[in-house]
Amino acid sequence: MAFQVASFLPKLGNGDAHACYWRCPERRQVHVSCPHPGASRLTMRMKADRSALDEEADVIVIGSGLSGLVCAAMVSKFSADKSVVVLEAHTELGGCLHEYKRGKFTFESGPSLYAGLASEKIQSANPLQIILQKLGIASKIKWVKYDRWGAFMPNGVSFAEKLGAEAFENVVLPRVLGEHYAGDDGVASISKEQAVRQGVEEWRRLMKFLEPVGRASREMPMTALRSDLLAVPLLISKYPKEMIQTLTYATMLQKPLGQVLDELGIRTPFLRNWLDLLCFLLQGRPARETPLSCVSFMIAEWFQTPTAQLDYPVGGSASIANALVQCIQENGGRVHARSRVSRVLWQGSRCVGVEYVSGSDPTKPRLLRAGCAVVSNADTWTTRSLLSDDAPRPLRAYFDELVENFEPLPSFIHLHAAIDSDGLPAEPSADFPAQWAVVDEWGPIECDSGVEAKRNVVIVSVSSLLDPNLAPPGHHVLHAYTPATEPYADWASLDTGSDAYKKKKAEAGEFLWKAVSRCIPDARSRCKLELIGTPLTHARFLNRYHGTYGAKTSPLAGMLPWSKLPGCTGFFLCSDSAFPGIGIPACAAAGAMTANSILSWHEYRRAHS
Repeated sequence: MAFQVASFLPKLGNGDAHACYWRCPERRQVHVSCPHPGASRLTMRMKADRSALDEEADVIVIGSGLSGLVCAAMVSKFSADKSVVVLEAHTELGGCLHEYKRGKFTFESGPSLYAGLASEKIQSANPLQIILQKLGIASKIKWVKYDRWGAFMPNGVSFAEKLGAEAFENVVLPRVLGEHYAGDDGVASISKEQAVRQGVEEWRRLMKFLEPVGRASREMPMTALRSDLLAVPLLISKYPKEMIQTLTYATMLQKPLGQVLDELGIRTPFLRNWLDLLCFLLQGRPARETPLSCVSFMIAEWFQTPTAQLDYPVGGSASIANALVQCIQENGGRVHARSRVSRVLWQGSRCVGVEYVSGSDPTKPRLLRAGCAVVSNADTWTTRSLLSDDAPRPLRAYFDELVENFEPLPSFIHLHAAIDSDGLPAEPSADFPAQWAVVDEWGPIECDSGVEAKRNVVIVSVSSLLDPNLAPPGHHVLHAYTPATEPYADWASLDTGSDAYKKKKAEAGEFLWKAVSRCIPDARSRCKLELIGTPLTHARFLNRYHGTYGAKTSPLAGMLPWSKLPGCTGFFLCSDSAFPGIGIPACAAAGAMTANSILSWHEYRRAHS
């Protein structure tokens, strides 16, 4: 029996294909012909049995990054009857949270700086902590708590003081401003005492202004939002005062932090540069392009919480992904690695499934039917590539506009290394922090300096200082990387097997080793294993368009898309390309908001009761 796509997809969309398929007792050949990007027609021969169509699912999530796993876990946990399947192209789950091993050494692919996650009660503003608590899996992740982070600034300034307002006001600012108090023109126009007093006063002014904003974000989290008006009754009943407070600050929350600093009269160069760095580490943008709503969380956790601290998950970042995957599976969901989606299937404006290939048979495309929703956990550009000509025209036009308006941020270079730890501290301290940042120059990007400049900022993490089990005795593992400042174009034309590529990798490695040597001067001679990652590596293993960190947003580009997309039914975007954007807290919130939008009203209420 043969079907053409025109007759098959309508049945796939309304369930008729599934019904007639299972009622047929005999095995037979089904021929499906359908459009596919890069080819005029794709013909698939599939046996009409359960393994051929792979089982249907109510909700299909494309990608197992943090947003996708959060969305899948929440739907699995709080839905009474929705089945969930996650399809991941890579061999490892977790997106940038995944780890990889070389011998006895465990390396992290992505983030290593966490805050507001080790609290036993729901009191943090970090959306991920709130989600882990709601899912009942917070206790499955063990955390190491520590309270300092190192920084090597231009002009020889360095510190690794404890987090919190007291240390920043009483130690960091007096030291930095007391030694380097010159104005923007390099001329010391005020005394050291005046520089310190002005800096402290400006910092306190900013903290006082941000205090109610941070309180509002903690008390009415973004994780309770959804993409329709059904959220309003719950928000009004559960967060009446907080809603009023949030609406009061709604206009202010959308302003870039840089504009807020201007309005508050924050002029001290070090404070402006420091806040640029914090914004850049969180969302890949300086303060002038980072909305206040996105950065208020980090400032609250680092400088306004009485017991400010950093957290590190025992077992590395992969333990977060593993806990979410386990939650999905325990609630009846399925997570498949080596399953690359090639396109999204449509019937009119309704999303009805996906086409994918499995690692068990990469030559055989399969169809997976979606009874309720398909969620793309991919970036904007990758998601657009999944929308072939049968996708709704308004949706394709919308994504074309996103691609035009939002420039992809640059990529990364990574150094993963195992070193001999003989004579090095076994625990972090002020002299030997577990993590540090190195900034070569301050200044505007127009002058080819500042936090956005190529290879100007490097982050280093010695994760085995926090979890010794990541390396065998007598060794440390470290990860040094540039945070989204490496242009993909510099690498795009290189063959990964060529001498030119190997030479360029070696040069990148030497640059990163210099940042490591700020705390470990003889690190290079201690090296037992060295692995260099490039934008090409990042693109390949994280399935990121040009290895990008995400969409470069700005006030001129407009707001990132909400999880629910226009011009279609049953298709959602849930990644750092969706609101609220880049970073662990933002991605966790995006996953929760998408799940809320898929859950029924009663399921949504149960999730947030």
